[in-house]
Amino acid sequence: MRSKTLSCEKTIFLKEITRFWPLWGAYIAVLALEILGSVGLLSSFSGNDPLYGVLQYLSNAPGMGVVAAFIASILTAMAVYSYMYSPKSVSFAESLPVTRTSNFLSHFFAGLFWLFAVNIIVYGVFAIIAAVSGMGCAGSVLGVMAMNLLFILFFYGFASFCAVLTGSIIVLPLVFVVLNFTAAAAEALVKSVLQLIVYGMTTFGNWELGFLSPPLELMRNCGTHFENSAGDIVYIWNYGRYELPADLKLVFDGFGTAAIYAAAGIVFVILALLIYKKRHMENAGDVVAVRAAKPIFRYCMTFGCALVIGMLLYTVIFGDSYGVTAALEIAICMIIGAFIGYFASEMLMQKSFRVFKGKWVGFIISAVIIVLFIGVFEFDVFGVERKVPDASDVEKVYFTYDTSLEQQENIENVTALHRSIIENKDRYEEIDAWHNGYSSLFRAYPRPTMDADGDNFGQNVRFMYSLKNGKMLERSYYIYFTEEEWKTPGTDAYMMEQIMNSKEGIFSRKNTMTGENDELLDKMRVVASVNWEVPGTDITREKGYSLDSQQAMELYRRILMDMEEGTIGRAWICSGKEYADTVYDASISFDFFVKETGNYSHGFHAMPTKDSANTMEYLDSLGIRLYTPSQLGGDYGYEPAAEPVPVYVGDMPADIDDYVIE
Repeated sequence: MRSKTLSCEKTIFLKEITRFWPLWGAYIAVLALEILGSVGLLSSFSGNDPLYGVLQYLSNAPGMGVVAAFIASILTAMAVYSYMYSPKSVSFAESLPVTRTSNFLSHFFAGLFWLFAVNIIVYGVFAIIAAVSGMGCAGSVLGVMAMNLLFILFFYGFASFCAVLTGSIIVLPLVFVVLNFTAAAAEALVKSVLQLIVYGMTTFGNWELGFLSPPLELMRNCGTHFENSAGDIVYIWNYGRYELPADLKLVFDGFGTAAIYAAAGIVFVILALLIYKKRHMENAGDVVAVRAAKPIFRYCMTFGCALVIGMLLYTVIFGDSYGVTAALEIAICMIIGAFIGYFASEMLMQKSFRVFKGKWVGFIISAVIIVLFIGVFEFDVFGVERKVPDASDVEKVYFTYDTSLEQQENIENVTALHRSIIENKDRYEEIDAWHNGYSSLFRAYPRPTMDADGDNFGQNVRFMYSLKNGKMLERSYYIYFTEEEWKTPGTDAYMMEQIMNSKEGIFSRKNTMTGENDELLDKMRVVASVNWEVPGTDITREKGYSLDSQQAMELYRRILMDMEEGTIGRAWICSGKEYADTVYDASISFDFFVKETGNYSHGFHAMPTKDSANTMEYLDSLGIRLYTPSQLGGDYGYEPAAEPVPVYVGDMPADIDDYVIE
């Protein structure tokens, strides 16, 4: 009797569904417990209000859905494709009167069926409970379910693609995890290398390859937020029990991103099917089962180990260095890492330790590429190190000390400072090497000239440019200066402090309310206090005073007046004698609450100075006497004040007027 080849095999599909029922049952249990546990825990924060717990869960559900889909997809792929990794089982599968297409798709859809079914069952029951109980969020629950199904379609499709590339069930999850995070990890490692050889380079900024690391990209772009009927974002953490707005609605972010990745998952399934149809099934048990993927595996291992092992060796053996010395040390370490990765990949693919004969050409080419890569950036062939954006191309600058600047004049001053720091690179690097005790096998770092008397200061300078084309450029430096340089116009330290203490700079650092008009302030309830140090018999002592709402509002307005004049809110990068003589050792703190709802709005903090005339006039009217570190004397490392300072004796009284002056 002639055998018949089937184009679709229902028996395989049904068998795979029932065969791994413990896995599907565990998935249902874990997903249900995750929802119940999260809702219960979050409800406890609001007096056991279940609606509050459900809404909080829904706000976090997409992120948890990415993790759940990631784990469930690879476990399902390991189960349904397990037959491909045993010579016995794969021979049996090949002997069946079923086409390879039918065989692959039967296993694929069996896994997809349960991944979808579990989510539909669990979230369907969740939505029914939400509807019956009158919570009014059943639609949002179904929205979370729909987003999770898109996550699953991508991750399971990609896991299927990974499954046909290898002949080992142990290697499959490793390949799946590595390929999902390779782009982000590689970019982070490359930036770490560049941070050592490119002056000012940071590991932050744009993630150009972030979209190639799907779990991170999905968690970053897919989420939810709450809005009211006016379209304003509502943060429900600010609301207590039963105080949620009646017009609250859940809005999903990133459905388009999830759909794009789901479409990519379908593409991966098609690619997996095409590879499966040509796959040599006798390669079951091999690390790499597809011949065309072997060079890719070899060089991914080579350059991956060059980055990972190379950076580890550099950190352990050489420590820290800079300039050409650092570039040479990093290149040596990366070549050693490349050697390990290159020949380890050959051993894994050939299942033998005898791989060194006739295999050196690829490694030598890899070593040359590493040297060229390091050399290009060390000698700044592409101008990366010298790159400073034109002020006209910058929309906003995020500067040191949380200072943000948008005015064109300030942006021009920032770019001028940036160029000056780059010009002084050699000086700063030499001082930095000495201060941090950098060591090197190739050179010793002499004591810098400016450090001879030990009287110098250091300060981190951060530039984060938000460009008009939507991109970001970030650089970070550490500059050194003496107190004399700090006072000298034109020096980096002087320019830096002038930028930070511009009017725009001061107001950007202080958490003031937009507009600062009387109408806005009238909507706020203010809680404020003043805390300051006073002289004692042996050591200084702290005194505090709480202001009522009227006093707090008046003091706040006085502080804003001084900020306009630049006498409060100033940043000091040199904490020398001038600082100790000018800034009072006192802290004024404000907390603002919206009168209508009682919700916390924001906080504000200020330190008065001798020049802050408006603030000091009001504090004097309250009977508050402040002191600078210089006046407080020895406790702060300064010589006793030249002018007599009253000394308060006895216990700290509750009232300012109760002080006894000796």
